[in-house]
Amino acid sequence: MAHAQGCGKLLGQNLRALVAAWGKGCGDYAMECKGQGYAAWNIRVGNMHMSYATSNRGADHLTGGAIPVQNMRLMNDSLGMCLFPVSSGSKPEDLKDLLNAATGYNLSMDDYWKAAERIYTMERSYNIREGFTRADDYLPARAWEPLTYGPRKGAKLTPEGFQKELDEYYKTRGWDAKGVPTQATLNNLGLTFVKV
Repeated sequence: MAHAQGCGKLLGQNLRALVAAWGKGCGDYAMECKGQGYAAWNIRVGNMHMSYATSNRGADHLTGGAIPVQNMRLMNDSLGMCLFPVSSGSKPEDLKDLLNAATGYNLSMDDYWKAAERIYTMERSYNIREGFTRADDYLPARAWEPLTYGPRKGAKLTPEGFQKELDEYYKTRGWDAKGVPTQATLNNLGLTFVKV
């Protein structure tokens, strides 16, 4: 990859580039979203599948599946805070207080969470501008295979169930059915300058 040679040249672009070049059905085995390869997590358990499908940067296990978790982790990233201290006891209220102390702001927790919504929506708007659509919030073909062992053996995600979850996710974010932030959402977040 460093020398952009052979398959490394394609992988340096993203996993989709390699799949497109190789063809022959290998896409069915490429565990990726938006070209980003999966980390070692089984998305068929819990809500990790929503983390991978809706992350603005592809299959990102650090994004979080539920919107409140996504917002919390986005603020951690925005403030340069590693996930590990947060997962071992630091609270969003603590980070908000540190931000206020460092900047002279007087943000409330509502302001803090609104900032997270604003950032996530701006990222989404950028992706939309660059040509992303609802079709880019997907799971690979193998995501629909049932679990083959363990206490949840036989459990599986379904494309229909996933699409319903995606509808609800968009609605909660204030985006339309295509995954595009609505003008009302942009106005509410002070993003009137954003064109999608």
